[in-house]
Amino acid sequence: MKSLSPTWFLENSDLEYNQYILLAYLQEVREDFKQNKLARFLEDVRFHAKNVESFATTRELLVTKDRPLTPEQKILFKEMTSLPDSDPKNASMMETAKWASTKLQRILKQVSSIWRKIESDLNVFYVEKIIDKTHGYLVIRYVGSPIVEIFKMEYKPKNQEVIFKLVGYRESAFDDFSDISKNLLTESGEDESMIIGVTSDRAYSTKDAVLLILKTLLVTKVFNSKSPIWKL
Repeated sequence: MKSLSPTWFLENSDLEYNQYILLAYLQEVREDFKQNKLARFLEDVRFHAKNVESFATTRELLVTKDRPLTPEQKILFKEMTSLPDSDPKNASMMETAKWASTKLQRILKQVSSIWRKIESDLNVFYVEKIIDKTHGYLVIRYVGSPIVEIFKMEYKPKNQEVIFKLVGYRESAFDDFSDISKNLLTESGEDESMIIGVTSDRAYSTKDAVLLILKTLLVTKVFNSKSPIWKL
């Protein structure tokens, strides 16, 4: 299912129809979240929650650089917000926005619980530590498997973005990934590089959940950390 448009609740004045549209969207969202898959829908749900809350409280839409309104949506917004308070369409529109805000906030609370659960299952540690914290490697292993996933990571301070690029899969004989670290440094020709290890006693989808959580954790505790103590 494609994402809802920023004006989805203004495009039809029937409350029950709009409720059906949102519930159909949330059904697919819940299926992903039940499987601990957060990446596909999380930012989308956050946007729509802020958008309907903004409209319900200020009669304004949440317009962002990544989600600008089309000319048609701008016209629709102007038409709908110019309706008198007594117009039935206006009442339906506001009721939809308030109802949707409650539904979306409830979903976000559920996501917070899932996020915390996954984050608490991740053991994150330094394999190699250096002062230059803008480049390095990420090594991930689940449930005691000998197979690890290796990513190159790059931090862009300007927009606080972490970019991960999959290097490949290898076997590691050590819990501290010291063999992987040695090989990565040899192959790259580097004398040193920041290498962060992650282990978990539960298996999760790296691209659908773990990388998303690690981006937030690493920005806070590694890339933007001013503490001289290297502790995750």
